[in-house]
Amino acid sequence: MSGSIIKRGKDSYRPAYDVGRDVAGRHVRRTVTERGSRKDAERRLTELLSQRDQGFDVEPNRLTVGEYLSKWIEVHPVSSPSKVRYRQLIRRHVLDELGTLRLSSLKPLHIQTRLAEVQADVRQHGSQRVDGAEHGTQAGGAVAAPG
Repeated sequence: MSGSIIKRGKDSYRPAYDVGRDVAGRHVRRTVTERGSRKDAERRLTELLSQRDQGFDVEPNRLTVGEYLSKWIEVHPVSSPSKVRYRQLIRRHVLDELGTLRLSSLKPLHIQTRLAEVQADVRQHGSQRVDGAEHGTQAGGAVAAPG
């Protein structure tokens, strides 16, 4: 069984679920406290299991922005060319400045500051593609055909 619910007290339950094994091979199980009815605890457990199955169940206090984005790219249902482009944009605009930041520490100000830096860079140097070529040109400098 991958999950269970333990009654803790009046209107308090502890959903618990398996997340696999750690790097040392030890069994890892996560628990949360859910206040309310058993039905609430069952809904919470279902939600947690769904997140785990989609690859989003990582200890939030240890997960970095870069790790989160890597997992997000893998499970996000978009076309292959879109995934390639998303990876390029993340690598160019996010990872250097925010990639090592813990996701639990990420604040709106971090994102606003980085966005302002990218916008200022675009104003100063012009809009460039990830491969370094100007938009509308190919990497070798030839003008790209519209379309």
